[in-house]
Amino acid sequence: MPSRNARGWVHGCAIVLLLAAIALPGCTRGNSVSTAENIRQGTEGIVLSFLSTYSKDIIVGGDQKEDLFFTLKAENRGAYPSQDDGNAEGLIWLSGYDPAVITFESPSPDASVSLGELQLRGKTPYSQVGDSSIIDFKGTINVDKLDFPDGKYAPTILGNLCYRYKTVAQPQVCIEKDPLSFTVKKACTAGDVSLSSQGAPIAVTKVEQLSTATKAQFKLTFRNVGRGIVVNPDKSCTKDAMASIQRYDLDWVRIERMSIAGKRLACGGTGSSNAVRLVDGTGYVTCSIALPDIYQGTAPAFATPLDIEVSYLYKDTIQQSIRIAKIT
Repeated sequence: MPSRNARGWVHGCAIVLLLAAIALPGCTRGNSVSTAENIRQGTEGIVLSFLSTYSKDIIVGGDQKEDLFFTLKAENRGAYPSQDDGNAEGLIWLSGYDPAVITFESPSPDASVSLGELQLRGKTPYSQVGDSSIIDFKGTINVDKLDFPDGKYAPTILGNLCYRYKTVAQPQVCIEKDPLSFTVKKACTAGDVSLSSQGAPIAVTKVEQLSTATKAQFKLTFRNVGRGIVVNPDKSCTKDAMASIQRYDLDWVRIERMSIAGKRLACGGTGSSNAVRLVDGTGYVTCSIALPDIYQGTAPAFATPLDIEVSYLYKDTIQQSIRIAKIT
């Protein structure tokens, strides 16, 4: 049987080891799991980039065909879609080249790939980094078509990205039974709420409360905080649809949800499609709900989240210049 001193030594070591394990970062669930507010930060959604895996200067000779490769990386730096939303929806494609000079075999003859074929879900409470995917475009230079006077061809290859995305915001607002009463102590007071970003290229940046004794009313400000353009969500992310876009198809977002305690607010000026127009990257909408629809109990005021969700198409383009020279 161990001595009393030995048992005490073992017991003391066990306590030290337990305390050390608790103190180590990442040993507790609280340090490894983020909140919804943490993942809904940032001004980017899905981002595309060229990887430097090829030479920008290509020398060809004779009339033999030459292989050509482009490698792109797609990263979801935002918070949508979640696991419950399924996979991302959209399209990546190359353009800016003469199809007589450059042809592609993979991932498709028209140099495009659907986001549905990739794993591009957004950030989660368990990961501050969304999914990413590498796409290899394999093409061919048709040397016999390089019949330019100086034998040189210098196209700017465009990497195009169109994707469907959503912005979710849940700012806390104050619902007052009588906004003009100042004689009763209230748990909160209605006022403006400023926000920054929600892990998406469209952000709700401000909520102004304009409540009366009969209804709760809010004026919301939306901004395009990304580097791309916003497209009407009624359009689709196909090459033909993007090629036919007109000016009136740009700068529209659709309100998918605007509610308090599960009760939907009515938003003025949005029409049957619940659409809001952005002008110079900024849009406004005023939404309201009758107080009896959301007010329960006798408290003079209470704080509650305003549940906001908007959807849109987002298009972005990157570019890479190459130079092809034919020697004879």
